[in-house]
Amino acid sequence: MAFLTKCYSLINKLDAKFFIVDHKLRKNSSKEAKLVKLFLRKFDIDCKILKWEGKKPHSNIQGIARNNRYDLLKNACKKNNINQLLIGHHIDDLYENFFIRLLRGSGLKGLSSFGEVIKEEENNILILRPLINFEKKELIYISKNVFKFFIEDPSNQNFIFQRIRIRKLILELNKEGFDKKKLDLTIKNLKSADSAINFYVEKNIQNNAKFIKQKIFIF
Repeated sequence: MAFLTKCYSLINKLDAKFFIVDHKLRKNSSKEAKLVKLFLRKFDIDCKILKWEGKKPHSNIQGIARNNRYDLLKNACKKNNINQLLIGHHIDDLYENFFIRLLRGSGLKGLSSFGEVIKEEENNILILRPLINFEKKELIYISKNVFKFFIEDPSNQNFIFQRIRIRKLILELNKEGFDKKKLDLTIKNLKSADSAINFYVEKNIQNNAKFIKQKIFIF
């Protein structure tokens, strides 16, 4: 994604900034971040490493790491006057998030809101996921065979994390016939249902609601 962003920025004469997040949760994470930074220099891509400093959690590690990762990136965007943030999520992340949110008891919006574009209202940042329609295996293939560079996070093999267990569950469901195409169709149907509900709610408010002293009355 960094290489494509660099090409796009050159073609369109844009000033793109590049960031690597080092969560510092593993002893080799800083070394790996530096290796990625060094590799990208070959393409004239200068990355800044954002480090998550301080005490690390002993539970809900990935959830807390995610929140801190976004905080680091949003703060970097704010400092650099960036209003569009590109994230490297792929379609497998979408499937995993669906099941994680399902286990949390999320409703329609929560189960279908992991899309290509999200508006971060508080910081006025558009979060973009340009790789959301690509499978993880496709991106790994490109990394290994085109760029000849790939670093595997050993945490991806650690079943202490819920996301990794979900990943295995998806593979088992695939064996039972609930493949990724059907899962994708399910998510799209939920999005359609959510959009339909929102449409009729807004229509009802427009046609039947009256605003009196900042209160809504629907007749």
